[in-house]
Amino acid sequence: MLTDSAQAVEIPADQLGSQVHWEAVFGSDGPVEIDVGCGRGMYLIDAASARPETLFLGIEVVPKPFYVACERVARRAIPNVRLLRADAREFLAEQTPPASVSVVHLQFPDPWPKKKHHKRRVMTPEFAASVARALRPDGALHIATDIADYFDELLLVVEASGAFRLVEEGRYDAEGEIVTNFAAKYREQGREMHEAWLALDATDTAAPAGDAPF
Repeated sequence: MLTDSAQAVEIPADQLGSQVHWEAVFGSDGPVEIDVGCGRGMYLIDAASARPETLFLGIEVVPKPFYVACERVARRAIPNVRLLRADAREFLAEQTPPASVSVVHLQFPDPWPKKKHHKRRVMTPEFAASVARALRPDGALHIATDIADYFDELLLVVEASGAFRLVEEGRYDAEGEIVTNFAAKYREQGREMHEAWLALDATDTAAPAGDAPF
């Protein structure tokens, strides 16, 4: 059971209605970033602490890491973080207002390596379309993984949607201060990690590198 303070961090899925209202959820206005599969919340906590003007929603479907994230955020009393236990695919497709999100992060998603499990992967043409619909005209999609082949597949799916253009691709900044739980673990193991930033294709020009939120 969550503590009272952790319950205040959680957004009860049954209270969202047909479409989320960001200002009502956070109690303030600002750019919204969604962390899909936020796990125990390490990235959320550090990113939200570094950028208090940005509103962060962490979505996690697995109960244990979700509740750990809620407690961690509550203990630190971070006002610009909320957590939702839900299927991010459904949330983005059905309950996210169009053109309302600044960044969607998809970091180290489960690759489901067996072919019979590929249908469980988060990144599908439908998911890419939902992300494109949710993003503001100047919005971005951020993906990262430690599996080179899967990284290529993620990029293929996103770029095949026709909604995005690649802005930056390279090694994940594992030495940075704001990383996920998996990135911190893989850093200790010496694994190579990959990431990419993609913008909506409707955006006329790429944002200067110094303006990117990473």
